Amino acid sequence: MIGGTPLTSFVGRRRELALLRRLLASERIVTITGPGGAGKTRIAREVANQLRGVVVAWVDLAAVRDPGAVAPAVERALGVMGDGTLTSKQVASALERTPRLIVLDNCEHLAEACTSAVLRLVAVSEQTRVLTTSRVPLRVNAERLWGLPPLSRPGARATVGQAMRTDAVRLFMDRAVGAAPTFALTEQRLPMVLELCERAAGLPLAIELAAARLRHLSLSDLVRLHPRHQLPALGSSSDARYRTLGGAIDWSHQLLTESERETFRRLAVFDGDFSLEAAEAVCSAVGSVGDPATALTSLVDASLVDFSSSTGRYRLLEPIREFAEQRLSESREEERTTAASAAYFVKLATVERDPERSSTEGDRLRREFANVTVVVPWLIKTDPSGALRLLARFAAFRWTAIPVHLSVVSAWLQRAIDAYPTSDALRARALLLRAVLDREVYDDPEHTADLRRAIDDALGVAERVGDRELEIAARYSSGSVAMQEGRPEAALGVYSALLPELPPRGRAMALSVRCVLKQMLGDADGAQQDVASALAAWQEHDPTSPERFLTRLCSADVAYRLGDLERAAADLNEAIAWQDATELQSPAPFEMLAHISADRGDHRRALKLAAYAEHLYTETGQWPSAFLALTDRTWLERAQRSLGADAPRVHSAGWRMLAEDARALARGEGSSSELTRRETTIAGFVAAGLTDREIARRLVISERTIENHVRHIREKLGLRSRAQVGAWLATHVGEK
Repeated sequence: MIGGTPLTSFVGRRRELALLRRLLASERIVTITGPGGAGKTRIAREVANQLRGVVVAWVDLAAVRDPGAVAPAVERALGVMGDGTLTSKQVASALERTPRLIVLDNCEHLAEACTSAVLRLVAVSEQTRVLTTSRVPLRVNAERLWGLPPLSRPGARATVGQAMRTDAVRLFMDRAVGAAPTFALTEQRLPMVLELCERAAGLPLAIELAAARLRHLSLSDLVRLHPRHQLPALGSSSDARYRTLGGAIDWSHQLLTESERETFRRLAVFDGDFSLEAAEAVCSAVGSVGDPATALTSLVDASLVDFSSSTGRYRLLEPIREFAEQRLSESREEERTTAASAAYFVKLATVERDPERSSTEGDRLRREFANVTVVVPWLIKTDPSGALRLLARFAAFRWTAIPVHLSVVSAWLQRAIDAYPTSDALRARALLLRAVLDREVYDDPEHTADLRRAIDDALGVAERVGDRELEIAARYSSGSVAMQEGRPEAALGVYSALLPELPPRGRAMALSVRCVLKQMLGDADGAQQDVASALAAWQEHDPTSPERFLTRLCSADVAYRLGDLERAAADLNEAIAWQDATELQSPAPFEMLAHISADRGDHRRALKLAAYAEHLYTETGQWPSAFLALTDRTWLERAQRSLGADAPRVHSAGWRMLAEDARALARGEGSSSELTRRETTIAGFVAAGLTDREIARRLVISERTIENHVRHIREKLGLRSRAQVGAWLATHVGEK
């Protein structure tokens, strides 16, 4: 066994191992980089053990502190009892007998000496390959860097079967069973296991440390108490640096310069990914002994900060960020760093004007929500006006707020308003924005009355200070509240009076709402005219706006009130297509399509779409306006009753649907079953008794693809055998 015998099994990493084998077949020098606890040593050992026809020499440098001891360690691994003074000819003689792979493990603290050793090895033997593991690059010619990614993790809606196909969950379960032999993954335990794997950011050591605690804790207690990198010792580790994740990270931290440590701890103020501009602004504002950009580059090289070339943004994996937070707290710079971050984001919010007027503007600020969550409480306490300006921008993203939950922003706005008692235009605009958010989240008389008071307050301020734009916004909001109060005539009057003064976007929105009001009041022709005018306004002035999908929702509602279910469904699918183009995830069109499906008698499809909409609602807080007829949910109980004992499973399947599956179901694919068209075809062949090979020949695709389809079909339907597929198909296909 190369590199010593591990006390635990190697789990997963099939793709990574295959890639490493290909790299070693073509490259002379390969360096595996990654943070402490990423599993660099384990994967290097595993790939070395898998190689055939190659002699492997393993050099463990973890305990080596003297750079002068590197060369002797390499010579001993080659079977030569040298003292580091062997000539190149002697080293070549030791290497010439057979193809070799030389692994230098844990090079980061001896980078210069390792560089010399690697260059010497490849210079004297063309058939020798060198594999190194290091948290920093060696920076030698021909070095192929390969960053070891975190373990694959399932999505939040994964089933037990789907979760067990990901490396993070497989590793957790392997170590959990080792700690508690009776432990099993159930649907009830799955969310907690997923949370632990997510907290660990896919780092193998963090996952192993968490699972080991199941010897003494229940899973629920582990989730409640899990202190990440401060976990107790991992008994199987012989290296003290790796007995806790904190020890692994601290080892990298000790190798940093003072400027790099300074930058590292200040980056803890970012809870999500961040830009170079943000990092420079925050670190420089606090005061720096060096250049933050240069330090950030070194931190990426040290595997303490991750860089995404596709987004151009940086991030700290959660366990590493937790470590950095401790260092920041100990440095007494936490207050100044938070203040600098808050100032940066308030300034960004001020510069990012009118982010809702196109699909591209405002992206810079919208993606910063995770980072803003850190500074908003501080702003509310110390600078409520800054908090209002920042939160106002996020309130304006209410239809493109992913992953912003509207109730969170609304609650923050209210706290900031309470902390800013001055009755001026800033406070009035905040009141209106909170009213807009609360209309999306709440629908009860108490909140409606509260909204009316807030709008009247804002309107009074606007009239007093002579702010016509603010007055128009307040009156527009009063029309929305009138709809919630069940006064369509009053709402219609408000929107009609405001139309001439509204900008193009506002006019398109007002026309969209007014068409529903006209249909409610019996003016079908007027409703159709408003739909056409609204669509034309979007096309002329803002064809890429995320909010144009609202016009399609209103158009669908008008069609539904007229009894035209086909047109209503077409409008809703168009709304979904527009959402996809702008990365919007509103639950409204899915919820409304569920209503139409129920009216058509397709209760299975209705319940799945409704469950998917409910899941989006819990993520975003968005919900379709209550005044739309299609938002009436009286059909839901009827659908559940129709499905009987099968209803909970159908609901669960809908809740866990991926976005692409939900869109396919919305388009009508799989409307007679829970399967896509291709899956239904394959299920039919399975029911007829065909083997995977026979099905593959008929469909002219690979047998492996058919195997995957059949497995997916069984997982979707919760079936244990192929025979059950036929029984399910006979029961459900054709059901409406």
